[in-house]
Amino acid sequence: MLNGSGTDEDGTISRYEWEQISGDNTTTSELNFAQLMVGGLHEGEYQFKFTVTDNQGLTDTDTIKITVLPLSIEDVNIPRLFSPNGDGINDYWEIVNIQALGEVDLRIYDSKGNEIYHSKNYTNDWGGTSNGRLLPSGPYFYEISTRSGSRRGGVRIIY
Repeated sequence: MLNGSGTDEDGTISRYEWEQISGDNTTTSELNFAQLMVGGLHEGEYQFKFTVTDNQGLTDTDTIKITVLPLSIEDVNIPRLFSPNGDGINDYWEIVNIQALGEVDLRIYDSKGNEIYHSKNYTNDWGGTSNGRLLPSGPYFYEISTRSGSRRGGVRIIY
């Protein structure tokens, strides 16, 4: 959210206006309020112009620059457990913002080091199965590879 403000001698601002002046297409809330909700930002730079007009027609403007950095695998919170018991709660191993990393290669291994799951473009759809069969409770290990790096760790299935 971008917050703009302005004052004049008598404190009466009659108009606010936001305008995107550079960057990829975004989604925004109404452009004629002091606050602007901005969504759909992708890696890159964006500039917005904010103009205030007082009750006597005087205006002032300012610009704000937003730089969106690429998301790294280290920035992603990877859950340590999930419960694929069919109750509709936590049934899949869901990694928030995983799609923002682009193509994600995921491999899951059992405690003996056997690969039990592989996805070349993981979309939060592993439900604790291998070859169509539900796996038992216990520890499993993952390896995630993305364009921004790789990460290894453990995940536990509980019922």
